[in-house]
Amino acid sequence: DALATAIERTEGRHPLAVVATSGTTVTGAFDPIHPIADLCEAHDLWLHVDGAYGASALFSPDQRHRLAGVERADSLVWDLHKMMGMTQQCSVLLARDADQLDRCFATGADYLFQPDKRHGELDTGDRTFQCGRRVDVVKLWLAWKVHGDEGFADRIDRAVAVASHVRARVAEDDRFALQAPGDFTNACIVWLPPELRGGPLDDDARTGLHALPPRVKARMQDEGTAMVGFQPVGGLNCFRLLFMNPRVTTHDADDLLALIDRYATEEWHS
Repeated sequence: DALATAIERTEGRHPLAVVATSGTTVTGAFDPIHPIADLCEAHDLWLHVDGAYGASALFSPDQRHRLAGVERADSLVWDLHKMMGMTQQCSVLLARDADQLDRCFATGADYLFQPDKRHGELDTGDRTFQCGRRVDVVKLWLAWKVHGDEGFADRIDRAVAVASHVRARVAEDDRFALQAPGDFTNACIVWLPPELRGGPLDDDARTGLHALPPRVKARMQDEGTAMVGFQPVGGLNCFRLLFMNPRVTTHDADDLLALIDRYATEEWHS
């Protein structure tokens, strides 16, 4: 409804595009693609899906439902250096109509792109914004050869399982609270001292809790125990636990929660 209203408010102007997000950076939320695609088709709008983080879910039969309807998108961006563990840089831009890439980026430089050369159809240089560039796709091809579809699917499923484990632990432990809902590979949590558990937070409490994650992270860095990000969610800094490394286990996650509790307790009373 909000998107339809926004389109109607353009007052005769034609929007450039609609961007749906598959896997928001902080909370791992997925926009529903089918209803967005319906609106885009009704208004003749380009639909781009930002799957930089979440498009990797397509590898997993158990998780690909999150991107239901992605085949209706006009374009999709996907960062393999996120969930798939590729080294920087490894990103792809997929277009439903490959000719669109030619129309957007082609320069027609005949000293580079000769249409009559052998295997000229394999030269994608005139379809890219950069033209000359490194062959970043080779590392993806090699990794895919090593792990296969099932190996990549297992990587996604493991990450979701560890994040689900953390959210379940937090739900039953009054030392922590989820700052944002989620069911992908993210867990945004806050630590609560005994006097603030189970009740509303006043401004003074929020100010104190907001200052805590940076101090906890600094302690972790100083002692070399862990590296955890933090992020404001709902105006309050939370620990942003993002699980992508397939070597991280639920035991590791439990140890991390224990570390957060120890450092947060010490910093709260310091």
